Amino acid sequence: MIYTLKTVQAAQAAAARLFGKARADGIPYILCAAAHADAAQTEQAAIGAFSADFAVLDTADPGFPVTPLTVSAAQTAEQAHHGQRDLTGMPYILHPAHVAAELKDEFTAAAALLHDVAEDTAVTLDDLAEQFPARVMAVLRLLTHAHGEDYAAYVTRLREHPDARAVKLADLHHNTDESRILPGTVSDEQLAKWRAKYRTALAILN
Repeated sequence: MIYTLKTVQAAQAAAARLFGKARADGIPYILCAAAHADAAQTEQAAIGAFSADFAVLDTADPGFPVTPLTVSAAQTAEQAHHGQRDLTGMPYILHPAHVAAELKDEFTAAAALLHDVAEDTAVTLDDLAEQFPARVMAVLRLLTHAHGEDYAAYVTRLREHPDARAVKLADLHHNTDESRILPGTVSDEQLAKWRAKYRTALAILN
């Protein structure tokens, strides 16, 4: 995706316009718009993806397997992250949508869609456990970084679990994409901290 102020504004408008609306297969339209925008090669194309009508979004590939499990995860993630934005103003749901699009089986895709829910919203792991199977919950429990937990220790415990490792690597791939950062939205100091943090994680996982 091309990240500019205009594409961020288009994404914000899309998240508001599409919230709670889903295709016949249950996938929230905002995730289809996000995948469509991710494939865009120009600013205008990304804006067009976010402003596309339902007929276009009905045929858009969300990028991950569409199964009852991933549909449930997508709907839960959209509801949980509604109103949240990242530091550049992008609707937060676009991040888990992008991460999920890098995973090709339903269990890791579902975990990717949900990977920040317990950590960053009011929904708890216990809440999620009432809805999602043990294989997904095992990944989510590993991926949820407890407050105060040493970051290197947290990443190290993911290394031996194939599903958790796969989701974390996809998460890091998106987080290290500095084209997402708009000028003036992140300080040099914060950027340096992120780079060091992600280098540590990648070194452990690889």
